[in-house]
Amino acid sequence: PSTRGPGGVGGLVVTPDRPLVLGFLLDPGARLEGTVVDSRGSPVAGARIDFEQKIPFEGMPFDVRGRDVLGVGATLRSDPDGKFSIAGLVPDGSVLVRSAHAGFADGVARVAVSGPVAEVRILMKDASFVEGYVVDATGRPLAGAVVMVDRPDWRGVDEEAALTEDGVFFAADAATDGTGFFRVAVPSAASIW
Repeated sequence: PSTRGPGGVGGLVVTPDRPLVLGFLLDPGARLEGTVVDSRGSPVAGARIDFEQKIPFEGMPFDVRGRDVLGVGATLRSDPDGKFSIAGLVPDGSVLVRSAHAGFADGVARVAVSGPVAEVRILMKDASFVEGYVVDATGRPLAGAVVMVDRPDWRGVDEEAALTEDGVFFAADAATDGTGFFRVAVPSAASIW
């Protein structure tokens, strides 16, 4: 029996009596060098860094199951100097970077990657905390209710997280617990409802 590559790519046929050896030349990709700082400009060590880059599938010779982009990403931590490095990015694209650390409101940046090395500085603002309870019309707690946060500093940065054109975002930690309680870290310019 023979097995064809996905979609018969290049008409390659692999059989048990005819091994196929392929060589690939991989581009080293771009790198993003970043620093996470607080409102005083001091480094934020140990910040969780989440990033995502969407890669277009235009012209790819394999089945992408109806998708037109592939999102790739990972999570890492900033070092003692607040620095982080992300390698293997696709040049000529953009990367969405989010940072999180206890005591700070999440930071976010969209970075254009147009050469071998791009740089970003993410500002993490001191957090204020809004907490409360969500109840139904009879006063019973609502578990799993989502609290929406308006982050003016994120408008135009994380367009996929936006619920409206006005820049309303879901906070990652804003679902109520079993008692209807929520606690959300917000920067000073945010509003909550």
